[in-house]
Amino acid sequence: MASWGVISMELKRFWQKQIPVLLLLLLLLLPMGSALAAGHHNFVDYDIKVTLSDDCNYLRGTERILWTNPGQTPVSEIYLHLYPNAFREGSSFLNESKRLRRGVHLSASGYGYMELSQVRAEGRILGWEFVQPDDGNEQDKTLVRVSLPRELALGETIAMDVEFVVKLPSVFARMGRHGSFVMAGQWFPKVAAYETAGVRGRPKDGWNVHQYHANTEFYANFASYRVTINVPRTHTVAATGELVEGPRVIGHERQYVFQAQKVHDFAWAADNNFRERQSLFSSATQPEVLIQLYLQPEHEYLVSHYVQAARATLQRLSQWLAPYPYSTLTIVCPRAGATGAGGMEYPTLVTGWDAAAHDPGIICRVLVHEIIHQYFYGLVATNEVGEAWLDEGFTSYLEDKIMADAFNQQLSTATEATSILAPEPLVQEGWKYSSNHAYQANAYLRGKLILHEIERLIGWEQMQTALQTYCNRYLYGHPCTADWQQVLAEVTGKSWSAFFDYYVYGAGMQDYGIDDVVTSGLHTILKLSGPREERELVLRLHYADGTSKELSWNPATSDEVALQHHVPLVSVELDPMPYQVLLDNNRSNNRYQVSMSNWLPLWLTQLLQLFMGLFGW
Repeated sequence: MASWGVISMELKRFWQKQIPVLLLLLLLLLPMGSALAAGHHNFVDYDIKVTLSDDCNYLRGTERILWTNPGQTPVSEIYLHLYPNAFREGSSFLNESKRLRRGVHLSASGYGYMELSQVRAEGRILGWEFVQPDDGNEQDKTLVRVSLPRELALGETIAMDVEFVVKLPSVFARMGRHGSFVMAGQWFPKVAAYETAGVRGRPKDGWNVHQYHANTEFYANFASYRVTINVPRTHTVAATGELVEGPRVIGHERQYVFQAQKVHDFAWAADNNFRERQSLFSSATQPEVLIQLYLQPEHEYLVSHYVQAARATLQRLSQWLAPYPYSTLTIVCPRAGATGAGGMEYPTLVTGWDAAAHDPGIICRVLVHEIIHQYFYGLVATNEVGEAWLDEGFTSYLEDKIMADAFNQQLSTATEATSILAPEPLVQEGWKYSSNHAYQANAYLRGKLILHEIERLIGWEQMQTALQTYCNRYLYGHPCTADWQQVLAEVTGKSWSAFFDYYVYGAGMQDYGIDDVVTSGLHTILKLSGPREERELVLRLHYADGTSKELSWNPATSDEVALQHHVPLVSVELDPMPYQVLLDNNRSNNRYQVSMSNWLPLWLTQLLQLFMGLFGW
């Protein structure tokens, strides 16, 4: 922990941190138009009313959407995401996932859907059509284009009234029902992301529209929400934002009204089994937050672990990045068996692992990961569809940092690279990865290892400065990879073009290896390979008399090392354990047996690596 400089420099940095904290608090108190100026304008407003049926199978809702054109280009159509249609027969999501997620198979009896009953604006019923811009799959109904009654110029607003019905699928991927438990994520007709010129390097205004794929999550504009939720009177609701009215019983229903500002999604969960707990948290860098727990009875004994995970994460993120700006953080534990609803992030609300999990370490790690998402998915709001690593990679990297700093769980990150069987570029749409394993191995694992490598090169102090600069500059800003690269260049005073071209825009790894060992008597030449980067790697030499010796090799200066020795050389190891190279996913060539054929250790190492890749994640 001390090597990160967090503890030793805490007092020194305290007053330095007060300035950005106070500025952020002032920013949040400004009127909406001022706070979201310069491309951060909140131009979508939702007023939604929804009712959960008594059998927990259906949602019936209405919504009024106010959409204001933020750009110079006139707009004549609006796109809506109908995410529940991912669970219809023939959808691209089901085709790509083969109806299997986290070991759970979705049968036809568990399918779900969304139907638009009507879309009206300015006294007219509007026409719409399903579109499939990514794969042309006409059976996919996750994206609809709505024709407007008139063209909207800059600053003009239209009000659309939408009626919809959702048949909830069995919990499979994020949303759905499991018994009386309901996870309503991506549950309403949602306006697609509209980008003005300059956002994420975009040359001109336009919609960013894609279908819902098995390997993509979400991207949307910031909005305000007022959501009225009616559920069976036996149920309790947890939701994004703040409860402003209720709960109150109306006949056989219980009604809740929630509001949320400056968020890009709204989610809620309902169950007749929830056990509610609350805890307040604040610190020198974090204004008061109400931590709200909605647990299953099986997890009541774990309340302290939930609270500790939330407090430790908020404390460090408010120091390292920026204060969490919302007044609530809600944590939901899904019912045992609702595996697909667990481990997911929504604005101000996260789900932990389902109630079947009882390992406090795993429960804690999942919560830490999901709460970190409140920054890179939530506040910074990167495009998870096209650049998932900016959320998943950053979140996984800081998960490692927090687990080490707060819970003393030191990870062997250098061994994780062996799970990356197919390195692919990080900047690409999620559905274009060669497989689900490739998507996860790159967006999550390779992404975080690249960030660890950047930290190795510049140190934690500069890394923390870069992360803080990035988060504060692009708060509510939808940054892209080039923006992160620019921040790094500013903080470190050097170009990162070659690094990003190789590791981020390319599929670069750090496969250092021993290609050959040429021995003539007591003279040996080691032929080595790998990226020609400035660093010191260890070569461990083992001799026939049982002794060993270590040498240092700099790949930037030479690909050969000449040795003179008095005892025959038996074997050579490059970067022996504990490994220093973070991105070496092929360790089969890191050991060379001089005194015998090299095929056996090579074959055994490759077999071990294959198994690590198959069963790692």
